[in-house]
Amino acid sequence: MIRVPRERSFPAGRRAFTLLEILLVLLLIALLGSVLVGGAVSLLDANKEQDPETALLALFQKVRGRAVESGQILELVQLPDDEGFLWGADEVETLPKREGGPRVRIIKAEFGRASLIGGQLEEYPLDRMRFYPDGSCDPARVQIRLRDTRRVLVIDPWTAAPLPAETAGGAS
Repeated sequence: MIRVPRERSFPAGRRAFTLLEILLVLLLIALLGSVLVGGAVSLLDANKEQDPETALLALFQKVRGRAVESGQILELVQLPDDEGFLWGADEVETLPKREGGPRVRIIKAEFGRASLIGGQLEEYPLDRMRFYPDGSCDPARVQIRLRDTRRVLVIDPWTAAPLPAETAGGAS
């Protein structure tokens, strides 16, 4: 009987990974991926919640939507000392607090009463901002001051959303 040597699929001295080793590596990659993705999502949500500008713009949309649903004019009134906003049937909304502010003011859409304080134009806030049943609102600008930075957003009266800086005439 003649013996025929078996052919090896791998050269001598070389070894392949077993199915168990491959599965363990894939499991570790999936576990690390889920931890990183979950952490990134919670980090993004935390930043979104702490942004006073985003919270204020969301409040505008909430009041606008409620005015359209109810068919009534709703007023948004800023409480003194940045304690929040009063609107609707005695509903109070507060903005997220951050170190160093924020100070938020709703001001007229056009330049009105203003003072130059410390080299910066300081405008006086509106008493109230109205949202109408057709989805529009009073023309206004929003001044957000956080520490030493100041940002002014022009609010579109038809959508209650901020206008881009180019459309707003460079007001930001």
